[in-house]
Amino acid sequence: MSLQQYATLDQTQMFIISIDTWDTTVVAALQAASNPKYTFLRIVNMITQPGFNPATQCVVQNGWTISPSDIEPVWVVQALTAGQIATNNAIAAWNAQLSANLVTAFQNYIAIAVPTQAQTTAVVLQLVKCIQALLEAKYGDMT
Repeated sequence: MSLQQYATLDQTQMFIISIDTWDTTVVAALQAASNPKYTFLRIVNMITQPGFNPATQCVVQNGWTISPSDIEPVWVVQALTAGQIATNNAIAAWNAQLSANLVTAFQNYIAIAVPTQAQTTAVVLQLVKCIQALLEAKYGDMT
């Protein structure tokens, strides 16, 4: 048994109705039996997205190419807007700062050979503050 994604086409065979996972044995049996349903099935061939510059571009799917044997996605490279670029830069800066803060906190804790209870509590509070800041940035003020 092998599973594969297949697209089911409409009566005109120009539009995709659905994409489902089928057992290839079942599809082969439909074909061997000359079942009319087989004529409306196309294997989904997920081709690789084109190369792009993630700092200034994104790749979106803009439909499907339907051929007699399969369907393939149509990939389009689009330029990001200034707002999208600014958002991506802000997210990258935030993640870098958060990572640096967490790494520093852990390094400071590890540098203390035998931490006292107060030192352990201070590090835990620092980590909690970092996590709280992350949650507030993602979901808004929690208070």
